[in-house]
Amino acid sequence: MARIEENQETFLKIYNQSGETFKKRRKQKGWTQRQLCNAMKNIFPDISVTQSDVSEWEHECEYENAIVHPRAYKILCMAFTLGMHPSEIYSIKGTRKPFSPQLYESLNSEEKFKHKLGEKLKSIMIEKGFSNSSLADSFYKEANKMGILITDDFDSIIKDIQRYRNGRRNLPLYYLILLCKVLDVEISDFLS
Repeated sequence: MARIEENQETFLKIYNQSGETFKKRRKQKGWTQRQLCNAMKNIFPDISVTQSDVSEWEHECEYENAIVHPRAYKILCMAFTLGMHPSEIYSIKGTRKPFSPQLYESLNSEEKFKHKLGEKLKSIMIEKGFSNSSLADSFYKEANKMGILITDDFDSIIKDIQRYRNGRRNLPLYYLILLCKVLDVEISDFLS
């Protein structure tokens, strides 16, 4: 793995910053972690989220291997519940945008979200000239730069990308962030 510089953007820093943002927003609403879970379940009845999940997502981690890797669907459902734009979780360009409920229309079910994300991933890859293989190569290199420990089995990375493209899998947040970095797009580009 490449040496990580102190000022370098790492997934650990992104994870901790987004966790702090979630915690601040939850407290601004005057909610406990349990109240946030209940609010999420009221909006997304099929979601399985516990107070423990929220606590883990809000908890600052010191080491990459201590991170719980939440699925993008749950994190985006939490962002919607808290009235956050996806750019408040992570933004390539570093700009925060105002909340827009229309962006979250694909979240009314996890299956619909996976399908929509897969369609968007396919179209972005075509637009940017990426094959599964070239995306997997760039993905692996970016993961290494960001200090994310992923498999060095290239075929496994390609298979994961195919599963996400085909809408068969809900990707972890770090995969979504890596895809954003490699494809030079924002999280909201996968939702709109």
